[in-house]
Amino acid sequence: MEKSGADFDVTLAQAQKLGYAEANPTLDIEGLDARDKLAILSMLCFGRYVNTQEIPTQGITKLTPTDFVYAAQARCTIKLLCMSKIVEDKLLLSVAPTLIPHNSLLARVNGSFNAIMVTGQAGGQTFYYGRGAGSGPTGVAVVSDIICIARGLTHSGISPTFSFQTLQQTSIAELSQTYSYSVRFTVKDHLGVVAKLASVLSDYSIGIHSISQDKLHKDEDTLSFMTMLEPTTPQQLDKALEAIKKLEFLVQTPLALR
Repeated sequence: MEKSGADFDVTLAQAQKLGYAEANPTLDIEGLDARDKLAILSMLCFGRYVNTQEIPTQGITKLTPTDFVYAAQARCTIKLLCMSKIVEDKLLLSVAPTLIPHNSLLARVNGSFNAIMVTGQAGGQTFYYGRGAGSGPTGVAVVSDIICIARGLTHSGISPTFSFQTLQQTSIAELSQTYSYSVRFTVKDHLGVVAKLASVLSDYSIGIHSISQDKLHKDEDTLSFMTMLEPTTPQQLDKALEAIKKLEFLVQTPLALR
């Protein structure tokens, strides 16, 4: 989608043809497969049980080629990013399409490749990179897991790789930190639209830092633009967007990216 400018449905069909997405792609495109993998990795890293249903999850179905144009203007790309970290003895978890700066290693992860970036208190950052889809990589991963389980069964002294304290209550931290969101709006091209949006955002103490418009947008009846907001919490932004969705000039549901 980013390189070819193809719509989401066309890009998805190509991914399915290559074997990167399932015939029923719901788990892939709604972020549910990524969410489940995040839960497994979090249990491996922190030794705590994670309920996948409690992880805030946003898929990629609302992304358009225009979003990548706006991201490029900000020297970023868009990736489905999973985040897991300890905050005051709670787990902060999320899955969402995210703006990634071009100078980040994560921005260079394309196609069927996946990557994991781990930040340690003493060891700093480490980076793990490899294919995450396709018959070969999937088969290797499955066989590796079977061998690991078999070794654990035959050698009781070996500590299982996948272990956690089932009785330890794990609290999922609320996403209450402030973030600099970018929000894509598609509206009817009427006078005063931007001013009205700014007014609603202001009602929820959210300021606009800058606005970018796609110059290739050719529809004379609608206007598409990306607003970079001043730092705000997810809760405040959600409330503001719910109010904006009720405005009569809105053409598409706004898309918010961290």
